[in-house]
Amino acid sequence: MIRTKVVVGWMWLLGIGLFTHQLLHAADPVADVVPEARLREAITPALKLIEYSSAVYLRERECFSCHHQAMSIMTLMLARQHSFQFDHANLTAQVTRSIEHLQRGEEQYRLGKGQGGGVDTAGYALLGLAAADYPPNKTTDAVVEYLLQIHAESRRWNCSSNRPPTEANDITTSTLALRGLAEFARSADGSPQSDAVASATDAKEKTASDTKDVAQRVAQRRSDCQKWLSSKEPVDTEERVFRLYAAQTLDQPDVVKAMQQALIESQQSDGGWAQTSTMTSDAYATGTALVALASSGYAATEPVYKRGLHYLLADQKPDGSWQVATRSKPIQKYFESGFPHGVDQFLSISATCWSSMAMMHALPKESANAASAVSQLPPLPWQKPDGNAALAASVSNKKSPATPEQIEFFEREIRPVLIENCAGCHGSEKQSGSLRVDQLESLLAGGDTGPAIVPGSPERSLLVKAIKRNDELKMPPENPLTARKIELLEQWITMGAPWP
Repeated sequence: MIRTKVVVGWMWLLGIGLFTHQLLHAADPVADVVPEARLREAITPALKLIEYSSAVYLRERECFSCHHQAMSIMTLMLARQHSFQFDHANLTAQVTRSIEHLQRGEEQYRLGKGQGGGVDTAGYALLGLAAADYPPNKTTDAVVEYLLQIHAESRRWNCSSNRPPTEANDITTSTLALRGLAEFARSADGSPQSDAVASATDAKEKTASDTKDVAQRVAQRRSDCQKWLSSKEPVDTEERVFRLYAAQTLDQPDVVKAMQQALIESQQSDGGWAQTSTMTSDAYATGTALVALASSGYAATEPVYKRGLHYLLADQKPDGSWQVATRSKPIQKYFESGFPHGVDQFLSISATCWSSMAMMHALPKESANAASAVSQLPPLPWQKPDGNAALAASVSNKKSPATPEQIEFFEREIRPVLIENCAGCHGSEKQSGSLRVDQLESLLAGGDTGPAIVPGSPERSLLVKAIKRNDELKMPPENPLTARKIELLEQWITMGAPWP
């Protein structure tokens, strides 16, 4: 009798257990694979917002930003691989803004001083340029030199601000520096650092005189940072995400697996990730975690990833954005960037970029139609053999033919100013700063500090900044142009810089 009651009791418990499992399974979104069409439906409006806001930012601000340039470039380049439609001219403009910003501080970088934002700004700029397949050049060489010099004594790269979650810890900052060096450092013969480091001997055996070669100096910084990272336990999602990226960059497969597991274990019951242990899930933490997992080889078909996707789909706003409340104190005057959510707009556009990329990583990787569509896209200007010169040429080629009236204006008002005031130092016989002003292509390609003119945009043209003498450049150095001449040059650039 007792045995019968025990059996019945176990059967009752088993029945309750099975019933409970069925209920949980029915409510668990992991049971459902998100269809490709649903992912694209979510990604498309998000891309439109990202594209619009990044374009507005270029009009409203002259500086580079991690959230509007680097993040937008990374997202749009991944969207390009998956055949999403967007304005490639805007992508080009975002890349141009990024490299122009670095060019303005090129000498400071070469001296190891950098620009505002320190390693974080430089690192994110290089991260965006790398995503765009931008080739190394003398500007990125200068940034590499800065990364090799700065904070060497601390064996890592120090964060220079406290703007959580994006700029608030040394793991993120150090990872950005490591990634920048891996992508853009070159040895003396111009070959990629990644090839040179592989043949360098163990950095710890190098003396100061031995580490003059870029590859050896990079190896030393990598070795130092790796030792520091091994003693540092990540405490929140941002640190775990970037520690995972660092492990990939440093080729540490065991650490990659450990950091993947750390992220998996920190997933919340709702499928998302929280920025810290005291916060609730949000799209920024969830998007960064999923992209880090996918980038390190974790399959988007795994239950953890699918739960994350379902969280993002449920959290997305009707306009296609994701809103995440800011934790940072503003450091600039407030302005509207065209992205929703007011004071939360800057972290929210970053969250929307990461979330969109997380969804794109879940799209089918092998698609004959997608591959064919991407292969038919024209190469981006900097992907052509001529590099930056091709970028300038692409601007020139898109210009409408100059009208007779514009040609007359140029010959009467502009050419004499350029010849009389600029050609002595920037002409056919002498090119100070590698700049010539007697050819349109040379003005577009620019010299050591970047493109001299941006047709249609005098406020972004270095030539205008130089002749107004309100920047580090002051040209002509001894005899400033009259206000009338400056006005004429601005008018010429505004009309598109027509040239015979």
